[in-house]
Amino acid sequence: MWRQKASDVCFAEDTEAINAHLRDGCERLRGSYYQIVLREIQTLNGKSERLYVWTALAKEAAEKYS
Repeated sequence: MWRQKASDVCFAEDTEAINAHLRDGCERLRGSYYQIVLREIQTLNGKSERLYVWTALAKEAAEKYS
């Protein structure tokens, strides 16, 4: 299981750090079955669209780097 902290997604200035973390996890788990999970969402900081962006980035990373 690759877990990303919700605060890294909700408070990020841009998506590059999110993307780098997802790529790293997918590359480390290459060849294995795994899940990508967004941990403990407490707030979206008024930016609910971040969940859609994160989901798209996670899918892209899983497809590209696994």
